[in-house]
Amino acid sequence: MKAYSILCKAGGLLLASGMLLLSGCDILEYLFEEDSPSSNPDNSQPSNPQPQPVLVGYNATLEIADFTCYNGEEDDYVTSSGQDEITFIYTILETDQNGWTVRSNYHGWGPYDIFAGEAYNSQYFESLSLSQIPLDHGLVITLNIVEIEDYSEAQSTIDSINEYAEYVKLANTFNPEPYSKTAIEIVGDILYYSGIGLDIVDWADDDDLLADQVDVGNPNLVYSTLLGGGQLYNGWVFSGTNNTDNFEYGVNYIVHLTPIYQ
Repeated sequence: MKAYSILCKAGGLLLASGMLLLSGCDILEYLFEEDSPSSNPDNSQPSNPQPQPVLVGYNATLEIADFTCYNGEEDDYVTSSGQDEITFIYTILETDQNGWTVRSNYHGWGPYDIFAGEAYNSQYFESLSLSQIPLDHGLVITLNIVEIEDYSEAQSTIDSINEYAEYVKLANTFNPEPYSKTAIEIVGDILYYSGIGLDIVDWADDDDLLADQVDVGNPNLVYSTLLGGGQLYNGWVFSGTNNTDNFEYGVNYIVHLTPIYQ
């Protein structure tokens, strides 16, 4: 609907040379167009509201943010190179309501020669992922740092476990409770229950285990993290003495969680 308003201002009539002149007359026209009535003037709710998506699960990715040698175990040896030969094994596990492992993923890093003060960032590490995890299932992260004695044997072992990981890392192959096990023992369990005859536990026992860490993300922690941005940060400094030799290493990691709705 349109409404019109005309405003005319006449300044006067002048008679000159027999002509009638109209001067000082400004005509202004304003056009107003009324808005059409709202289809829902009382802002009432639709009669058939759409169902809201429901959070049913999540995906998880473990990222090693950095790994630092603050003090190498062999720094004090006069006859040594002053560097440590290090392997680093880490796992991400999905656990059920009873805390038993149902799925796993792992990686072996190294061996690397590392001096005090050296650090490796995330680009040197492979991220580990598990997908389609039910909301009532939790996560376990395990880390092992090993100072090796036989470089070639360590290289062969790490290469082998990473090769087998392509076949067994997402398999539901075993059900041990992970909380009392090292990362090396967990990988050994994965390989054993998958029928792969590679004994990495005995190999690691012959070397120096500098760090052993187990972190548990229960379903309540996972849920609050999903609502709060989806990232779990954790950092550890491992220090001690091994055969009178001091060492100190640091590891920081992030678990990225993405929600699954249906």
